[in-house]
Amino acid sequence: NEAKESYPQHWMKVQLLKTIFMKKVREGLADLIARWHKAADQGGILIEKSPIHKLMEVFQLAEKAGIRMPESGVLFARTFATIDIVALELIPNLNIPKIINEFFIRYKSEFLKLLELPDEMPFYMEPDLDSEWADHVKSFDAEIKASERQLLSERASAIMEAFDIS
Repeated sequence: NEAKESYPQHWMKVQLLKTIFMKKVREGLADLIARWHKAADQGGILIEKSPIHKLMEVFQLAEKAGIRMPESGVLFARTFATIDIVALELIPNLNIPKIINEFFIRYKSEFLKLLELPDEMPFYMEPDLDSEWADHVKSFDAEIKASERQLLSERASAIMEAFDIS
């Protein structure tokens, strides 16, 4: 709300970029998930059945939308891709999307409990933290957030230039 009130001209650009981004991501994800379910239900090549391969495709979608995925996430996915393909080789009729859906249906009440958890306050606001340290950490946190805002602003400007939006 503060950004919307303080910088309305930038807020509108961000909202437009968000709309473009979400449309691209939704279309890409819908296709990705449809191919995954089809391969799992009707049979298909192993790589189309692989949830880790689908995660890598999500990373590619994010890259196309201007979001760089952390290297550790990519390395994690690559590591588990091998295990994933081996499991699908050993059990070719394994329907992973169906198993995942059943899992979330079975434990829906547990996931709903997560929504009831209160938001955690930053540790530097805890009453037992030394006030001098709290001030230093709070200051450092503010610097990080300012840097993140700057990077986001630069990324948004680059995207607007790519789409020729001004």
